Amino acid sequence: MARHGGAPHRLPARPAGGAGRGRRRPLPHRRRRRRAAGGGALHRPARWPRPGTGCRAAPAPGEAVVITGASGSGKSTLFRALAGIWPFGTGRIALPPGEALFLPQRPYIPLGTLRAAICYPHDAAEYPEAAVVAALEQAGLGALRDRLDAVEPWERRLSGGEQQRLALARALLLKPRWLFLDEATASLDPEAEEHLYATLRRELPETAILSIAHRPAVVRHHDRVLRLSEGRIGPA
Repeated sequence: MARHGGAPHRLPARPAGGAGRGRRRPLPHRRRRRRAAGGGALHRPARWPRPGTGCRAAPAPGEAVVITGASGSGKSTLFRALAGIWPFGTGRIALPPGEALFLPQRPYIPLGTLRAAICYPHDAAEYPEAAVVAALEQAGLGALRDRLDAVEPWERRLSGGEQQRLALARALLLKPRWLFLDEATASLDPEAEEHLYATLRRELPETAILSIAHRPAVVRHHDRVLRLSEGRIGPA
């Protein structure tokens, strides 16, 4: 099961003979209650987005798709459900085969060395020095190359923008088959954001990218734009 903080979600290969389209798992039905102002209770509806007529929501390998929508429309909830960390609702979710990496706006950075944080959740020994340094430099953190083995509280040492750069370095190093970006560059200035998206498209030509973003500079780096509204996904 993937952590929404950036751990790849390893999924089984497609059944032989084309019997399936990835693994399907049911969503348990739960109702979450939270206290509203005035002492009432609010219930989040158990409803999940469905493709609109003639709409293909999932990106193909090498394609980038951006999801837009009003605040509270369920964009981040959709990603959490796909990552397996949002059990509220009913229905079924089809998970594609291959390794997936989920990067939220505030990425997970484990305790330990900077090298371990970049390679997370894999063992740092799996990656040669040159590959780790290259990913760090491509993400704009080349100044930290001499501190790869320093043990520090990196979650507190790095700024919000630097943490997002580190998470993108992770994506560049791990090269997942599916990359889910939930406002993963929101703490960066527009120029840096546009540069990093261009880097992802160039360095990960076989990776399918699904983003939640709003800035026009980011949208330009996607092949399709979808909108989530009233529980349905359709062309923007």
